[in-house]
Amino acid sequence: MINPISPSKISISEFRNNPRLRWMTLAALVLIFFSTISWFSDLITQMRTNTAQAVNFSSRLQQISDQEFDTAALNEVKKEVNQQMILFPVASSGSVAEAQALKELEEALGPLITKKRFNLLGSEQLNTDATFFWQVRLEISGQLQSANLIDLLSYFDSAQTHRRLNAFSYQLNRSNTINLVADLLYLGADDE
Repeated sequence: MINPISPSKISISEFRNNPRLRWMTLAALVLIFFSTISWFSDLITQMRTNTAQAVNFSSRLQQISDQEFDTAALNEVKKEVNQQMILFPVASSGSVAEAQALKELEEALGPLITKKRFNLLGSEQLNTDATFFWQVRLEISGQLQSANLIDLLSYFDSAQTHRRLNAFSYQLNRSNTINLVADLLYLGADDE
């Protein structure tokens, strides 16, 4: 009968008798060691960076909390906001804002655009801390002569506080077709 030799005795004797196996095992262990050291080093570096950012943020918060609150500057900003709010047209409800927007665009753009079509896309209430606004979105399509293009664009000039172009498409010389989407903003009025 053959006497089985345990696999662990074979592997130990192979390890003792084979110098290449010993060197390969040592190289693998060294690789694992340095990989572990590198991983810990990266972890410590990341923790150090996070800690430095937290300390920096804390010191900035401390500096801000030590500063006195400038009520004069706040009052000046409130005054400027109130002056800008006066420039917005007022609407008591969403439907009133929609009617005003349709009327305003019809009066201003109607003479410029032929074969015009106005489409109300909707309105929504935009709330702020102190008040609210009605934003009305309209789509206008039709034909526009190139001579009237500057007049149309000047109507949506950036100096206008309550109206802006959301989308604009114009096909010059083919059919002079214009499609635009406009947003108009109205200051909401409480019905008290």
